[in-house]
Amino acid sequence: VKLGRHANVVRFMGMCTEGPQQIFLTELAQLGSLDRFLGDQVGQVAAAHKLAMAQQICSGMVALAEIQLVHRDLAARNVLVFEYDAASAAATRVKVSDFGLAVNAYGATHMTVNDGGQAPFRWMPPEALRRRRFSEKSDVWAFGVTLWEIFTDAEMPYGELSSDQLVHQHVTGGGRLPQPPSCPPEMWAVMTRCWAEKPIERPRFVELMPRIPSATAAE
Repeated sequence: VKLGRHANVVRFMGMCTEGPQQIFLTELAQLGSLDRFLGDQVGQVAAAHKLAMAQQICSGMVALAEIQLVHRDLAARNVLVFEYDAASAAATRVKVSDFGLAVNAYGATHMTVNDGGQAPFRWMPPEALRRRRFSEKSDVWAFGVTLWEIFTDAEMPYGELSSDQLVHQHVTGGGRLPQPPSCPPEMWAVMTRCWAEKPIERPRFVELMPRIPSATAAE
């Protein structure tokens, strides 16, 4: 409601409070989640389309950051695909969705969250893994992982690690995801900046936007 309408954030339509559970009504994405979409079309989505997706996700996250909303669960599974045309990257439309873990920072530089729920370990930065500290900069880290998902056609991050505990040890020990074979050097540079060890060393979303190559550059 606070966001209003944004081209790259799923629109909230209404809410039903009657009954045992609250029901939220949002716009329908007929093409489903981005991870399933990419997984069903391995090797078929062109680089230009992936760059368009990256730009649009970043645009949606800029809007969230502007109202100091920390998503905490940005991932390809929480991005919805509304439009896709294999012949035109410009026709691609994706939107950030699923704010089930989102919290409002109210101007704070970070927050500590101890809600006892499940945590998306494979998308979390060192400070969130160690101390559950979340901020725009933890969302930036997750954005880097989401970009990695896009350029691997939705492979599981750290898929060679069999448990969240191993992922925890790997990331806090300085380990990072490898460069996807199909990833342009400019996008890999964006990802690695997102994964800086210290939050202060990571760019804000508004700073990332101009660093993402345009879709026309890959056509």
